[in-house]
This record gives sequence, structure tokens and C-alpha cells, in this order.
Amino acid sequence: MSNSSTCVDVLYYNIDPKNASEKYNGSMMSKMRFEFPCFISRKEHVSQVRVGVDHALFPVSFYTINATNCHLHIRDYYLGEHLYIEVPHGNYTASQLCQVFNDKLPVFTFSVNAINGKISIVSSHEWKMFPDSTIYPIIGAQEDFEYGEEPGSVLELPYPVNLMGVNKLLIHTNLPCKNRDSNGQPFFFNIISDGVPFSQIVYDNATNDSCLMPLDFSADHLEIMITDEHGNFIDFNNIPWYMTLFVEYHSERPDEWIYSLSDVLRNYETTIEEIKEIPVHNHGYNLRNKKRQRKEEEDGETKTTG
Repeated sequence: MSNSSTCVDVLYYNIDPKNASEKYNGSMMSKMRFEFPCFISRKEHVSQVRVGVDHALFPVSFYTINATNCHLHIRDYYLGEHLYIEVPHGNYTASQLCQVFNDKLPVFTFSVNAINGKISIVSSHEWKMFPDSTIYPIIGAQEDFEYGEEPGSVLELPYPVNLMGVNKLLIHTNLPCKNRDSNGQPFFFNIISDGVPFSQIVYDNATNDSCLMPLDFSADHLEIMITDEHGNFIDFNNIPWYMTLFVEYHSERPDEWIYSLSDVLRNYETTIEEIKEIPVHNHGYNLRNKKRQRKEEEDGETKTTG
């Protein structure tokens, strides 16, 4: 019985958004499709197929306040109106965020406590704030709770203002991975978002982490979706990211199938040194003389050389 060895064939794929065949959410650049014929294919003698990210680079071009968390819904009972405020997308300090509310709601005063980080609200009108406000988690309001006060009464929200922004980037694909996020949704891999605004997040797979693929799975394209830890699509604001994936095919091969160059040379009777010693026979053919003779014939002055 012959011995066998495990061999690993590795293919690398560079992922660049400019080469995407589909950009499903436009300048957000976080939901795309890439065409790779035979990206993952079934092969003979393969015992494992693993896919991973070799390295990646993501710009910290996404904002703390974005399309998913920028709306505030307040009712002013004196005016008899529902007010829908949209905070411009960007990165804020707590004081800057309060100033935006004060500018958009002249009869309200928003302020932040420098000691406990909580926002207080006071108005000269009776008011109520509603939980369909997507900015609730940012300003420290309790989910599914209505807030309101009489004119002149100060309301302090229960939790500190949260301007941490995106904590993780989760990369989802059309590949059958077993990783799951806190919502039970599958994801390919995740990266800690620890870069300051307008810097870069660099990922290097030093431990060779990868996902095991079913042996009967094949794919001719790759879909990539990039979300935060809450499942919201990241808005990269038209700044591209880059990623290199690898696909490993593990197979058991008989040892007699596996040769190095030195093995091949040893198996031949003629080695490199022996090849050098083979005499070169003189066939009496001189290319330079042949060209000279042809030219003389064309000039009509053929001469015979000894």
C-alpha cells in the first residue's frame, strides 16, 4: 500500500469595488457582486475546501450619525404640530449634537451634563418625544418609551449620550459559512472598527482563519455585504475598500504523484552535467557565410569561397 501526503493548492482573489458587476447600494459601497468564473469548483481527490480573507483595508469614511440613526420626532402641543428633525450626517461631540437640536428647535434647549454625559431637554412649550425617533440610542433615550414635559420643566434622559459609532464591520457573503452574529444571521468574518475618523482599518490574517465549505458547493460569483454590529449597511461615502480572499483546496495524493524538480532530474539517466558533456557535431553549416553568399548571388557577383 502506497503512502499519501496532504497537498494544499491556494488561489488568491483581489476584490476591488471598481470591478464589481453590481453595486446594489451605490455610493455606500457596502453591497456588491463580483463575477469570478469557477470561484469555487468541485475537484477530484479534494478532502477540504476552505475560504478566508488574507488581508483587507477599509477606510473609516462612515459617520457616527448616518441615515440609520439621524431622525428625531417631537410634538409641540402649543403649535399643534409634529416636528420631524433630521440631523446632518457626520461625526459629532455631545455639545455639537445639542447645538444642532437647539438650532432646529428654537423653543427647545438641549444640553449635556459634563459629569454624567446625559442630555437634558427643556422647552417653553408642552412637548412629547416619540420612540420612532431613530436617534434614540444616540441621545440616551430608552427604547420604546415616550418622553414629554410641561412648559419649563427639565427632562434628563436616562442614559449617557452614545457617540461610539460603528464598533464592528461584519462581512457577509453568498458562501455557506457557519459563523453567526448576535441576531443569528450568518457572516463570513468581522473586523473591529478601531480607527479614528478618516483613517484606515487594516486587517491581516496572521492566524490563517478560514471557513470550511461543503464539498458539493460551487460558485461562479461572489456577493459581499458589509454591515455594522446591528445589521445596518455601512455607508463608505464613495471611498473604496480592498480585500484579498484565498481559496484552499486540500487533497490527499499518493507520494509517487508528488515530485520536486530535483526528484525529476534524479529520475532521468541524463543529468545536467551529463548534458553539458554531450559533444556538438559540426554539420558544416555557417549561417554568416550563408547570408553573405545569398547577398552576392542577388548582386550578380557570386564568388566561390574555398
